[in-house]
Amino acid sequence: MQYVTVGSAGVKVSRLCFGTLQMGSLMAQLNPIQAAELLIFALEKGINTFDTARPFRSRDLLANAFRNNPEVIVIDKSPARTYEEMERDVAESLVELDREEADIFLLYDVRSRRLCHEAGGLGLPQRGKGDGARQGNRVVNALY
Repeated sequence: MQYVTVGSAGVKVSRLCFGTLQMGSLMAQLNPIQAAELLIFALEKGINTFDTARPFRSRDLLANAFRNNPEVIVIDKSPARTYEEMERDVAESLVELDREEADIFLLYDVRSRRLCHEAGGLGLPQRGKGDGARQGNRVVNALY
């Protein structure tokens, strides 16, 4: 598997990202054991990057398969229109994924710079090594 480094925090992601839309209850409704087996198989094959979003309904599957695994990078996203909505979406994601911090969190469906700024897309907090956070709190802001 090939890997690339994303952002200044040095997040190493596999060039192939495993999308979980098809796994969640929105679509396939895999049982948790089948989902965990499939996710772990992907990780064993070198895929360390997994994509989710609230509508996919797959965060719990990722949490069950990868609880406490620092090798796994989860990309989540939000269509937030305000800073408060983004803050709520990140907090909800962390609870559902059973994680203390976001690896990569995308702001999507942004239609103007003003909305991006209002959603915090230009100023989400980022913590470094020295404040007790796991090395490199990784929040990446994406502009559509």
